[in-house]
Amino acid sequence: MTSFELGLQVDAVMIALEIVGGTAIIVGVLFGALVWRVNWLAMKQDAPELPLADWSHSRHGINQGARLSTSVMAAE
Repeated sequence: MTSFELGLQVDAVMIALEIVGGTAIIVGVLFGALVWRVNWLAMKQDAPELPLADWSHSRHGINQGARLSTSVMAAE
């Protein structure tokens, strides 16, 4: 086998690896987009069940709830 034939075989292997790698990247991106979309739709469907009243009075709704429970405990 000459060095030219060996070079052709190496080129063929490298091209095959580039095709496989590129396909894997494309499939990974598409799968990630699908998972993100499914999670987004699930979150959107769960949204009406959230306690919206707790979030409407403050920009920091979670902290407000913690302060309210602390002030109730302090009052007792």
